[in-house]
Amino acid sequence: GGATTPQPQDWGAIVFNPGSASTFTHTNVLFGGGNVGANPSFSNINVQGGNHTFSFGRSARSGARNFGISAGTLNITGTEIDNAAFDGVLQLGGTTTITSANIHNNVNDGVSAFGGVLDLTSNTFTGNGNRAAFLEADTFFTQTGNTATNNGLNGFGIDGVMTQNQTWTPGPPYISFSTSTVIVPSGI
Repeated sequence: GGATTPQPQDWGAIVFNPGSASTFTHTNVLFGGGNVGANPSFSNINVQGGNHTFSFGRSARSGARNFGISAGTLNITGTEIDNAAFDGVLQLGGTTTITSANIHNNVNDGVSAFGGVLDLTSNTFTGNGNRAAFLEADTFFTQTGNTATNNGLNGFGIDGVMTQNQTWTPGPPYISFSTSTVIVPSGI
């Protein structure tokens, strides 16, 4: 057989299970996300536990998401996260820290978080189809120094019930959708 042109979904995911650890530096991970679905296992990098670092590389062209995390810790620094068929990063749990990344041209959101802890610092969000980021209100979220331009909405979309004390700092705007409500229970 002859050579073929690489395409999103050419392969599944690099999967990290509980107790694992990894460090990727100056590494490109492209064309994964082989099975499309609404969970992080359909990502170029799929973190199901452990402690993982991805620095100064690129995760791109996934058939679903470039990074997915459901448990454990994922630290991303100085990395390009682009051109995913869904979100650049999907977080369902665990702790994700993204610093100085260029998050662009993902079909849905640059980052989507549905729980866990998310810290975004000094990132550039550009050309993502929906929002720079989307957060369920129960995600413990911190951010500073981020910029958002030419996204569907240049801000952080918020939805759901806030379950813990949080201080949201200035930066790209926080957007509550007209069809949804952010509920802040008394005492928070």
